[in-house]
Amino acid sequence: SPPGPVRVGSTYHYATETRGKRTESTMQVTWFEPDRFWVIETTHLPSPIETSFLFEPVTGGTRLTVQTHLPGIAPTIAREMVRKQTETTLREQLQRIREQLQPGSGAEGAA
Repeated sequence: SPPGPVRVGSTYHYATETRGKRTESTMQVTWFEPDRFWVIETTHLPSPIETSFLFEPVTGGTRLTVQTHLPGIAPTIAREMVRKQTETTLREQLQRIREQLQPGSGAEGAA
């Protein structure tokens, strides 16, 4: 929501499974520059998590840099736990994307 292309204010309900545990969250786009940079904020948590995605052209493809900002989480141990969980989730998502993009996966014509 709202329907249509991604833009500031777009919200998404997201579900993933990491290490056998299902997690659901709601995210809102807070900054959007098509094909360059976007920021999402996980909105349903007591302390929002802000994640930025920077896309940069490089020889032979695109470099994606992901940064997570945890403004409301003060204790270092909590911050580190969230960072590790986020890193694990992103790695798993990237692997699923790679698998879908492999020739013969059936995803080549999907859009």
